[in-house]
Amino acid sequence: VGVPLCDAVKMASLTPARVIGLDSKKGKIEKDFDADLIMFDDDINISFVMVGGSVVKS
Repeated sequence: VGVPLCDAVKMASLTPARVIGLDSKKGKIEKDFDADLIMFDDDINISFVMVGGSVVKS
């Protein structure tokens, strides 16, 4: 689509968190932020999920 990866990640994480007013705890991988992470494989299938620092799918 021509969007740099860094910008795409922000569009899928920090921007939505900011829109719904949760950007003080979500949207970044940073100290004191919630550890909510999703990892995808090369085919964009979900391969790993962490919510609040706990692995819920691996």
